[in-house]
Amino acid sequence: MFQTSRHSGTCEQYVIRTCGDDDTAAVSAELCAAARYWEGERRVPPLPRVLGRRGAEIVVEYLRGRDLTADDVKWDEGVPYGLGRLYAAVHFSCARVLAPAGKAMDHARRLSVRLNELVSDMFTSEYSLKAKRAVAAAAARHGKSQPPQPPFDPVLTAGEADALLRLYKRLLAEVGVVYGWDLQDCIPANFRVTAPEADEDEDEDDVRLVFVDLEGLRWGICCYGALRAMDAWMSDVESQQELVRGFRDEEARWVAGDTGAVALATASGAHPLEDPLLADLVRLESRVAAAHYKAQLPTRGGPLRRDLAVLRELLARYSAGPAP
Repeated sequence: MFQTSRHSGTCEQYVIRTCGDDDTAAVSAELCAAARYWEGERRVPPLPRVLGRRGAEIVVEYLRGRDLTADDVKWDEGVPYGLGRLYAAVHFSCARVLAPAGKAMDHARRLSVRLNELVSDMFTSEYSLKAKRAVAAAAARHGKSQPPQPPFDPVLTAGEADALLRLYKRLLAEVGVVYGWDLQDCIPANFRVTAPEADEDEDEDDVRLVFVDLEGLRWGICCYGALRAMDAWMSDVESQQELVRGFRDEEARWVAGDTGAVALATASGAHPLEDPLLADLVRLESRVAAAHYKAQLPTRGGPLRRDLAVLRELLARYSAGPAP
């Protein structure tokens, strides 16, 4: 929701973002404040400045510029690097905001329960009313009418559903997941490309990116959002390498600084962005969620088949031998 406010003869532009509830809004505002606290570590804070909050509504600064697009990643080599820096900046700047005790275990449990529900729906084709309403709401946001649909044919066999759940539990146990505040909802439109201020000493090649979908910043698997982006809309190897380089460069600055930051690593000792087991864990979870949504659309088509093909490739790869 965009609004313009006039005060003392000047025009101040701001954005009102409505969160799901008051608690979510309070946490989002605290995370934005944490990012501003460490502004000295990074000239461009990764989150917008909060101007105020009332209940579930947060008032944030309006950032001049435009929304990021997938084409930006293809044609501007600075964008993947900038995204990597932003992901790292969010993780380390927000680390001072403590999650409630037991949040990591609760998150892992909720992920497992949710995945079980999604896979069960895709096997039985008995999608819940909640799932159908979610599809209708998503369609409404895009200006389309999408009433709840009658049941479709199942898209997974009983064997595939069971194998996916077993593989997920195996990966979750073996990875040694690192938890933290992470950009979980990572579609391009949730990032804002902004222009440098006239008085700032910026490199001409710098790409200023800010994450604006505050509800998409959640406690969960560290680097989940970055890995999901690389799987969903940043598939070329060069862009992925630039994202990893940007994350590692920003991470190195935090670790070398007087912030108490510690370099990230999974159980294998690998960086989360370079651990193939974690990449497959995120790919499995995100592709199941995508297929679950697409399986309820009147025109299933190619997008659903591609998601199912990825899931079946994962099952074939892990059933053929030990984990890579």
